[in-house]
Amino acid sequence: MTTEPGAAIRSARLDAAESMSAGRHVNAQPSQCYLNALRAIDSYPAAWYVEGYAILPDGVPFEHGWLTLDNGGEWSIIDPTISMMRRPPARYVPVLMWTRRAMQETALVARSMPFTVPGSPGFEAYAGIWTKDDLKEFWLNGLRRCFLATEGARTIPDGLAM
Repeated sequence: MTTEPGAAIRSARLDAAESMSAGRHVNAQPSQCYLNALRAIDSYPAAWYVEGYAILPDGVPFEHGWLTLDNGGEWSIIDPTISMMRRPPARYVPVLMWTRRAMQETALVARSMPFTVPGSPGFEAYAGIWTKDDLKEFWLNGLRRCFLATEGARTIPDGLAM
């Protein structure tokens, strides 16, 4: 049974073996993380589609898309794109999440991915329940969490805005 992830998703761990398998299954392509996740979700009916930030081992965050799955209360990350990366992310910071069905419906409407990253074609076409200002704030808060999650980070850089 899948539950709403809420704060539990923040402690999810990357399942590298399952991620590699998913990447092979969907023939994952570099720089296509959102599309790779969209293709992989059919293999994981209980998965959630996530847009957020991944943080490299050196602390650099980047916009990213992946899946997360409830394994009986233990949340795992399925990232089909890691097979294309030289170094897998050290951490994942979710910004927005959709159930499989909601994600597929959003994809049909937006016709472009990612759905909510400010400045992306999907963002311009997005017609969901949040305003564009809401989405910008969600992403900014996610970026703030990236800085707080980076080891040794004490403050958020001045002028951090979208």
